Amino acid sequence: MMMGICNRRCAAGLALGVASAVLAACAGAATIHATPGGTNPLGASWATPTSLTNALAICTAADEIWLAEGTYTNSATFTVGNDRAVYGGFTTSMSSRNERDWNAHPTILNGSGQNLRVVTVSGTNVTLDGLVITNSSGAAAGGIAKSGAGALTLANCRITGHSGTSGGKGCSFVAGSVLMTNCVVAGNTATTYGQSGFGIYSVGANLQLVDCLFSNNHGHAWGTRTARG
Repeated sequence: MMMGICNRRCAAGLALGVASAVLAACAGAATIHATPGGTNPLGASWATPTSLTNALAICTAADEIWLAEGTYTNSATFTVGNDRAVYGGFTTSMSSRNERDWNAHPTILNGSGQNLRVVTVSGTNVTLDGLVITNSSGAAAGGIAKSGAGALTLANCRITGHSGTSGGKGCSFVAGSVLMTNCVVAGNTATTYGQSGFGIYSVGANLQLVDCLFSNNHGHAWGTRTARG
């Protein structure tokens, strides 16, 4: 499977005449660099960044996606598949994950007020670290949703500013396991009476919270953190 994906990367890169980037991408595990305005098909360096949407599409197991500070928008949800590791808080001069500062250099996934989940985790073994997930509105809106089996790790993330008529405006976790560490879930609102889990809605998931802050999540019934799970 890895060889097949690498071959597709090689073919795409060679067709565009980017031989050096192709050789790097085919060498095995890679770091994929993305910026809000990135357009390169491979994102092999900060000098040739790709988009977040493309990075999620080409990433394979053991790869890492590094996101430079700035605001990332999309007309649809950002879908995160199997074996994806996404790290924010970079500047384009950084060369190590240890250099990141997600507070000084926020990496913002912005729903632009649309009626959608900003992030949908469809795969297993997913890590999201150092991201701000914000600004969606509507019945189907929310910060992040996970509905299948497998593990999700959220670290150093802020999930804030989502509103709408359904529950789980900040996070919705159904099945699988979720570990949240040093995260903030704040300022999320469910506007219809009877909705649940205005910050987090968790049903059937093994949810672990470590050093997380919940603040100013509002709704009309049943509580502001979790409900029915």
